[in-house]
Amino acid sequence: MRFIYLLISLLISLNVFTSTLNERPIEEETLYFVLTDRFYNSDSSNDKGGLGGNRLEHGYDPFDKGFFHGGDLKGLEAKLDYIKDLGATAIWLAPIFTNKVVQGPKGMESSAYHGYWITDFYNVDPHFGTNDEFKSFVKAAHAKDLKVIMDIVINHTADVIKIRECGDYTVEEYKYCNYQYFADAPNGSKERYTPFILPGEPTKNPKELNDLSLYNNRGDSNWFGEGAIYGDFSGLDDLDTTNPKVMEVMLDIYKYWIEEFDVDGYRIDTARHVNDEFWAPFLTEIYDHATKLGKNNFYIFGEASYLTPDSLAAYQRRSGYTHLLDFPFSRAAIEYFLGNMTADAFQEIFTVDSIYLGGQAVVNQFPIYISNHDHGRLGYYLQDSDQFTKEEVLAKLVIANALMFTVRGVPTIYYGDEQGFTGDGGDKDAREDMFPSKVSIYNDNILAGGGTTEEDNFNSEHPLFKYIKYLANIRSTSKALKYGKQETLFASNVDGLFAYSRYLEDEEVLVVINNSNKAWKGNLSYRNKLSKITNLYGECAQNIDAESRLLKDIVVQPLSFAICSLN
Repeated sequence: MRFIYLLISLLISLNVFTSTLNERPIEEETLYFVLTDRFYNSDSSNDKGGLGGNRLEHGYDPFDKGFFHGGDLKGLEAKLDYIKDLGATAIWLAPIFTNKVVQGPKGMESSAYHGYWITDFYNVDPHFGTNDEFKSFVKAAHAKDLKVIMDIVINHTADVIKIRECGDYTVEEYKYCNYQYFADAPNGSKERYTPFILPGEPTKNPKELNDLSLYNNRGDSNWFGEGAIYGDFSGLDDLDTTNPKVMEVMLDIYKYWIEEFDVDGYRIDTARHVNDEFWAPFLTEIYDHATKLGKNNFYIFGEASYLTPDSLAAYQRRSGYTHLLDFPFSRAAIEYFLGNMTADAFQEIFTVDSIYLGGQAVVNQFPIYISNHDHGRLGYYLQDSDQFTKEEVLAKLVIANALMFTVRGVPTIYYGDEQGFTGDGGDKDAREDMFPSKVSIYNDNILAGGGTTEEDNFNSEHPLFKYIKYLANIRSTSKALKYGKQETLFASNVDGLFAYSRYLEDEEVLVVINNSNKAWKGNLSYRNKLSKITNLYGECAQNIDAESRLLKDIVVQPLSFAICSLN
């Protein structure tokens, strides 16, 4: 018996039991995207990040939506069972690196609770915890068969560099320079703008990032043309990613986090604002490095906020990315559930999957979502339209999740959606606390399914939690829903009735999404030779015409859905 125990201990030490996790294909994942600061506070001693002074110095103010609220890595680790019970298989974390604590114009300051204003790329922000605590979190997640995907930034660092030509600065002032085209500068040189750093600004780690020549220093982005690539992202110091030194520094940083912390993937922020030529060598080397460490399905996906499939596919083809966040799906889904787009128009985003490099097989691996931290939550758009009752909002959120878990792509749950969070818009207004909140504009929100953000929101009996859990289980047990091709069976050109098939080998799944206010009764064709039909939700199979391969007299109630499996 002692020998068996020693053998098991040896296998664990050799990470044999994590091989299944490392080998798990991307299509098997269900992502849970979370902002650490807004999830759960297990250690109040780090709320101020070990800093003294007032909120503009330590960044903590739980009453203000733009400041740290206290969530930390210990809190995330404490709630792993909750996330796993929901049906997630991977946790996508907003950046956890050390940030410049506060920045912004006087009177409009905000803190770096979100993690995107990085100064130290090698250490966890003390508001979230320590490197050792992150390592503990990753190990605990892996022990529960959950992957960890880090949100990372390459395009920029925190706003530390100022431009002399913008005027006389004091420490309190915060000024932008308009983007400068080199052709407009004297003699076509870069000398028009002179970068410098005010006393008291934080230094950056690694030390190479304190070299001002590694930045573009061309002023604030104008969001088009070369300015979208070489300009500062709302003042954030834009790295010159055409410089080989920047490539070297970024490769060292992001190899380190795989080696030292055993993370399973990266979501790359503001990818489209980096020159296209950067990505192929960077991504290739990171993938190769991960593979050498035994991570054969290291998952990297970029944020490129193109809202149409043709624009996103063009970016994918020219940039070197394989996987991108599916912005077109999200934007179209919002319009579809608002009733601004018929099912026929909505389904067109799937019919053009062939324009992506790799076709639908690769798009099956794109993360898809209906809510996020930037554009806001679907619940907000539904409520804000003032055309739906509370009951209809909840019903639409249910069928939206049914859609997300059954169409091609990797479903991505934005934390709090499973508790009916709605928010007041995008950005800060969609970043509510899961633990009892003190922010008044969060606490007056009408949550779908009841409740309030003034309370703890880890309710596994919430109707949306239960539906998402059920849908995640359906997807996890169906190869067709994870790997199969998708084909539209019927899409109304007058309302939201959308029926489609997912099929792979001898399995086929039929789905009917009734995003309309009237019941639908009809017939659907199927591909497979019928041997067995199982209703997974609702009643897909009333009458079967095996000779014509028809499911007949299917009835789906208003704002509802049906799923059945044929094999």
